[in-house]
Amino acid sequence: IPDDAPRLYSTGEAKFRSVQLLDDSGRPVSQLYLGQPFRVVLTLDVLKEIKDAVIEVDVATRDGSPVTFTSTLDGGRPATCLPEGRHHITLEPDVVLMPGQYTFVAALGHLDGTTVDWVERVLDFSVLRVAQNGDDSYRWTSVRGYVRPRARWHSPSLFGAALGAE
Repeated sequence: IPDDAPRLYSTGEAKFRSVQLLDDSGRPVSQLYLGQPFRVVLTLDVLKEIKDAVIEVDVATRDGSPVTFTSTLDGGRPATCLPEGRHHITLEPDVVLMPGQYTFVAALGHLDGTTVDWVERVLDFSVLRVAQNGDDSYRWTSVRGYVRPRARWHSPSLFGAALGAE
């Protein structure tokens, strides 16, 4: 992320330097197949130790509508101590994004809610209408919603057994 990137807010204590979208093989990508697992790698330069850091990554539509939110506090985890230096942080979200155009928002703050660095539209990407192996696709012309929940469908008389976890 260049120094002149549009930052919503920055105290100078730390700065995001890059955000990468990686496929499940670790290759940088700009588009994902429907249902494809992915990783987000954040590179962060900490200029002054942050003892109570909270990092978040949001997925948003390109016009800024929120889609998902995750933070290092999820699941009841405590705040993180970030010592001075460069840090690489990997996030592996468990989400199936619907076909469309998206972007990431990266934010770093203190546990009390004080923002340290906040950068919007750090990386644009798209999700295709078909799965990588071709066995799944989004068949309708208009996309309804942003996230497809993992779900099981049950009806022994219709399906014989529960249908998959997606």
